[in-house]
Amino acid sequence: MERPNMWLASSLLGSRVRNNAGQSLGKIKDIVIDPATGKILHLVVSYGGFLGTGGKLVSIPWSSPAVSSARNYIVLDSNRETIEHSPAFHRVVERTPRQPGKPISLFGAVALVLLLMGALWVGFLVSTRGWEETRSEIGSTFQSVAYAMKETSKDATLTAKVKTAFSLSKRIPSGQISVDSDDGVVTLRGEVPSEEIRRLAESVARDTPGVVDVQNHLYVTGRSQ
Repeated sequence: MERPNMWLASSLLGSRVRNNAGQSLGKIKDIVIDPATGKILHLVVSYGGFLGTGGKLVSIPWSSPAVSSARNYIVLDSNRETIEHSPAFHRVVERTPRQPGKPISLFGAVALVLLLMGALWVGFLVSTRGWEETRSEIGSTFQSVAYAMKETSKDATLTAKVKTAFSLSKRIPSGQISVDSDDGVVTLRGEVPSEEIRRLAESVARDTPGVVDVQNHLYVTGRSQ
């Protein structure tokens, strides 16, 4: 509890300081305490400057301070000349070494460039076509991309199924046959040793779940068996 003869440190910080002649000596910025006795030794006062900036910090001995009747400033037995010629007070601040930033990865750089290009593209569309038309076009574009990704995934899955079926057959040289899929239509290219193997590869491909049609472009290099 703060009493007339007891001060809180928080009430001292920022308080104005004057001497017995009423001269302003600055504002209290910090307090120096003896850790062995707990007594206040010095006040760190900001003196000079303009509008609270540019002043220097000086250390003023704590000697019989008094409080104004309005308790809005501290009175110390000191003068301006002593403060003006006092050495500046410097705080020793320990700073944590700044960790070097991690360089941006190639993927991050590409993503950033694409993001900026997308923002510029949207800005251009809005400025030339208006927001409503831009929103409609962006929605249509995303739908087309999503559909293309879906179809590409289905084609890749179907190609993998046909290749797996070929590899399970001991008679079909799967390593010599190229398989491409497009919307359920499978195209076979490559070389096989006989017409029988050519027809067998086509039959296996047609029997694979998901295949709608087979375009057989296999080339027979040997005689029919």
